[in-house]
Amino acid sequence: MKQNRIILNALILFAITIIAGGLLGFVYEVTKEPIAHQLALAEFAALEEVAGDVDTFEEIEEIFEDEEGPVLIQQITQSIKDGEVIGYNFVVTTSRAYDGTMTVAVGIGIDGMTNGISIINHTETPGLGSRITDEDFKNQFKDREALEFAIDSGDNPVDSISSATVSTNAVIGAVNRAVDYYHEHLKEAQ
Repeated sequence: MKQNRIILNALILFAITIIAGGLLGFVYEVTKEPIAHQLALAEFAALEEVAGDVDTFEEIEEIFEDEEGPVLIQQITQSIKDGEVIGYNFVVTTSRAYDGTMTVAVGIGIDGMTNGISIINHTETPGLGSRITDEDFKNQFKDREALEFAIDSGDNPVDSISSATVSTNAVIGAVNRAVDYYHEHLKEAQ
């Protein structure tokens, strides 16, 4: 009798697990498209923020990039205004963030000046690392010569966010990857 009860409880638990798994799969399928759409909208809004006043974007299909490493360029677009390329926009993902990955949009004009940055997504600590989205922090990357950025040193010093140096370094690493790519592959092509 006791063995039958164990088997019955195991079968009930198995059925509950199958039903829960099926429901989870169903919810995933239902929400997959809306989530992807919202991410695309966020990415487009970030590109608009870092590109400034442009007519359209054209994606650069060929990216000369290693597909491994902690800081990867996911997308590069050209900013087009009145039929002319006026800059480049990078979507860079870094795994060097404090809590997971972070995606940053970086805009660089053809004049070699940064147009700014936008944080597309992050999972940084609220009130600490999440301050990378504050305008005061992001404005440090606006209208600066596209040279390597560093915390409080070099030609492009950036003020670190107090108690969030890892988050600050993750953003700087993403921006520097875009700046390096610009100098290596795009600046000469103009």
